[in-house]
This record gives sequence, C-alpha cells and structure tokens, in this order.
Amino acid sequence: MTEESKAAAEDYRQQRQHADAQRSGFAYSSTGFDEWLAKNEQRLRDLIKANGTPDIDVETVVEEYKAYLASASPGSKLDDKNARAILDPILRDIEDLCLEQKIPIRNGVVHGVAPEFELLARQREVMATDVSIIDVSLPFLVFCNCTSKALARTLPHEAGPLIKVSNDPAVVLPNLRASLKLLGEWKLIILHFAYGELPPHFISPPPDEVGQQVIRILLLRAMEWFALAHEYGHHVMKHGQVTSTAGTRSVFDDEHEADLFARAVSMTLGDKAEPPNIYALSGVGGVIVLGLMDMIRRARWVLETGFDNAPAGTSHPPLADRVNVFGLLDQHLPEELRANAKNMRECFLKIIEGIWEDVLPELQQAHKEGVRPAISGSTII
Repeated sequence: MTEESKAAAEDYRQQRQHADAQRSGFAYSSTGFDEWLAKNEQRLRDLIKANGTPDIDVETVVEEYKAYLASASPGSKLDDKNARAILDPILRDIEDLCLEQKIPIRNGVVHGVAPEFELLARQREVMATDVSIIDVSLPFLVFCNCTSKALARTLPHEAGPLIKVSNDPAVVLPNLRASLKLLGEWKLIILHFAYGELPPHFISPPPDEVGQQVIRILLLRAMEWFALAHEYGHHVMKHGQVTSTAGTRSVFDDEHEADLFARAVSMTLGDKAEPPNIYALSGVGGVIVLGLMDMIRRARWVLETGFDNAPAGTSHPPLADRVNVFGLLDQHLPEELRANAKNMRECFLKIIEGIWEDVLPELQQAHKEGVRPAISGSTII
C-alpha cells in the first residue's frame, strides 16, 4: 500500500506542480537544462574556474558535477535536477533517522520543486494516501546558498590546524562594517530577494579561504537540514489534516511543533556529522534560516512603505518566540554544551539584526527611488 500511495501522491504532486507553473509563469524544463548543459560545457568550465578551481582540476570537477546530477532521483519535467540532487540525500537522512528512532512516518513523502518565484518551503497533505508533498522553490535554495557564502565571509576566523571562528557580535559587526565589499554583498542579496528576483550572476563566488569554505558548508547544511526537517515534522505530526480539533488549535502550535522536530533532527544529524556540525547542534541553523527569511519579509515592507514597522505575520509565530522554543531541547545536549548553544543562538540573532541595521538605509533609499516588490507573496517556512 505504501508504494501505491506514494505513486498516487507523486502523480498528484506533478499535476499540482503543472497547474502552479501555469499560474506563476514558471517556465523551467529539465530537458531544456540537459540541452543547455550539452551545448555550454565551456561556459560550465568557465564558471568552475571562476569559483576558484585550479585549471588542472576543472575536467575532474565537470565530470563530478555530471555524476552529481545523474544521482538525482527522477522527477517531473519541472523538477530542476540540481534541486533534486540537493533534496534527495537530506530527506533520505531525515527519513532514515525517523525509522532508526521508531518515529512513524506513515507512508512517507514525495518531493520536488515548487514552481514559484517566492522563497518557499512547504508541506501539503495528499488526501487518502497518508503521504505529504514537500516542495521547495528554486529561489529558496539559491537564497540559502548566497547567504551561507556571505555569512561565512562575515564571521572573522583564524586559519590554522584548528579553525577558530568568532560568533561575538561585538567582533563580527565591526568587521562587517569595515568592509565596503562585504556590506555591498549583503545589500545586494537582501535587495534583490526583497524585490523578488534572483540575485544577478555576479554575486560573489564561494569563499576562497579554506577556513571560510569549511564554515560555509557547515552553515549551509545546518540551514537546509532545519528547513527540510521542519517540513517533514509537519508531515510526521499530521499537520494540515482536517480533524475535529483543527478549529481549536492555533496555527502557531503547529509551527512550534515542527520547529522542535527540526531542532531535534538537526541536533542528531549535526552530532553524527564528521566533523560535528556545531551550527546544527546548537540550533543556529534554524536561527539563520528563520532570521534571514524574516529579514526578507521586513525588507519587502520597507520597499512598499518606506518604514521599518512590518506588522507581525498571522501564519507563523514571531521570530523571537520560535527561537526561544529551540531552547526546550538544550537539556538533551551534553551539559558542557548547553550554555554555549544558547549563547550562539543569541549571538546570531544579534548578528542578523546588525546586518538588518546596515541594509535598512539602502532599502529606504530604494523605496524613495520607486523600487517596489515585484511579487506580492510572502516568505514561507
């Protein structure tokens, strides 16, 4: 029954995806991407070189990238292969962890690309199947990628046998404000995503310093783990089903439960990782992804109105409340890590707010010049 249910859910997902693409004007085609790749291998090589790969290693990286794409599970024509190659292993790790911990996953999930221009990660129930759809928009994945690179450059670090990274806002924010290039990168990212389009191709490449490269991967993985585990948590806890008690529950309750599930999954996956991922263990991955998504929500309001007084959302709890809930699971960390986890979450909240203070004048100036969000939707996770 499980495979039949998943097949039915996948068929429904693809039907919904097609209808959503027609509504949004999303025009991606996996076949078109294959054709582009076949005709543009030299451009791919140029992009790989631009990202810091030595000439001698370029052909190896090209072949590794092709193998990476080939590893992605089949989807629909609207499913970007890069996205599926990202989503497949993360959702598989989450599902394996649930099975290991004997957490019922019902008939599992199907997943793919949400054909939207919005920053979006969501879960939807498929009636009569006990299966959920988890879909993620391409802009959301690009956003995580861009911000992980910028944040890795923003955190001062000392290279050496052991990489030492400062999370202290009193050190991080002056370092940021001393770099016009780094400030410009943050302004470009926030302005373009607030406006509602992908950043231009000249967004900065991955960090070229080894320490920053390591931190960037740890940050990105912690963000992706949290975001996808949050949506899987909605599935596990049957959120979205119509029940007799649905009217008595607050939508905020569902979000807090999914956040706790995501924090628990992140803690476990972060502990199993080699090296251990402290950003996942501490809950910082969740702070970053939720904090930066909230920043985009606030930025869109500034572009619309010119004021930094965005009203509270009605579908998701305030950011501070969500982060406070993370602390309920600190008791499951080793005692020596508990205070550090709480401190790290508080530090990153302050860092994100500091970035906002630096970006805000640019957004207000853009409003004065007539820039308005190109899309009217809101960020969702």
